[in-house]
Amino acid sequence: MSRITDDRSRVLVVCADGDTAAAVRGALQAAGDFVWCGWATDMASVRRLPPDLGADVVVTDVAVPGPGGDAVVSTLAAAFPRTPLVVWTLTLSPRPLLAALREGVFGYVNVDDGLDALVDALRAARAGRIALGDRALESACEALGRPASTAVPPLNRRTTRVIVESASLHAAASLTDSDTPLDAADVVEELTRRELQVLSKLGLGLDNRAIGSQLGLSVGTVTGYVRRIREKLGARTRGELITMSARLGESSAAAS
Repeated sequence: MSRITDDRSRVLVVCADGDTAAAVRGALQAAGDFVWCGWATDMASVRRLPPDLGADVVVTDVAVPGPGGDAVVSTLAAAFPRTPLVVWTLTLSPRPLLAALREGVFGYVNVDDGLDALVDALRAARAGRIALGDRALESACEALGRPASTAVPPLNRRTTRVIVESASLHAAASLTDSDTPLDAADVVEELTRRELQVLSKLGLGLDNRAIGSQLGLSVGTVTGYVRRIREKLGARTRGELITMSARLGESSAAAS
């Protein structure tokens, strides 16, 4: 394997499926600022990679032969301690997603978001920024509202901050690109004072129990408020409410 000597960022791909690896390689070639530097199909082949590989970014699935589940990202993080990791996967269940964020990945993109989203995440990782694909962000936002369990591991401060900041970035982008930005006055008119308080807490990434604790309300009462806010604002999911809360903040800041 020859060493890459130009200025393009070197990408190592870890996944078991050859078609997926070939698609990623094609996307890297088309992007122009990245170059494929290796492919590992499992953790055993990762350990056999040459020590001078020099990967600048590692793209990995969370379902590869070897240590399964949450251990894939932690194993790669240990093998490449100073290299940003970006997850590219079909898996969107909360546990591997949140576990990957806890391990410090710089990106988590669902295959259905497309190869352009992966390339965007690679560029963000190269610049030291964290990027979540649309589907990953939606799944992560939904997890914020659920109590910790076997399926949804507890969130640490970094994970919550990453999710909320990603929602704010998506909100800012939609505010810039949309012909009909969210009107703060319309939202204030539509919602009651208490509903606005709940919406604001949602935007901080708090779950219903934490919101109730801060506002002196029962979990059931908060759940009812969240349902009514969704109905009034036409939001289908909790993730959309978090994004709306962030957009409301962007609109207010722009108007001030």
